[in-house]
Amino acid sequence: MPRRKPTEEEFNDPYPNDPYRSGLAHWAWLTEHPEERRKEWSAHMDRHDRLTEAHLKKFQPVVTDMNFNGEFVHVEFTRNNGERVRAGYRLCIWDRPPANLWNQKEEKALERVRALDAAEAQPPPEPGKTPQS
Repeated sequence: MPRRKPTEEEFNDPYPNDPYRSGLAHWAWLTEHPEERRKEWSAHMDRHDRLTEAHLKKFQPVVTDMNFNGEFVHVEFTRNNGERVRAGYRLCIWDRPPANLWNQKEEKALERVRALDAAEAQPPPEPGKTPQS
């Protein structure tokens, strides 16, 4: 049986039977060739992003219906065991409220503070009753 022809990587690998030394040699080569290191890293990150996105799309909850101005929400999602779940949620409290609700709360709080300040402020003295020096 004829031997197979070695690939270019196998031919250039100075330590064919030692993965540790082979890895060190590869990293040493990459430090001398930064553009190759960047290409390898970007290919790795592209692959990672593609796999992560596919996984998230599969298990990401999907809002199917909202009632009463967002107070009730119907959501569908897939569990890790493949079971498809449809659930209904009722809004009890905001974790992070929308900006318009936040601004309304701030305005009400400022009005209360201004009203308290106005009630506690001393009225200015009448000009005819002030002592003149």
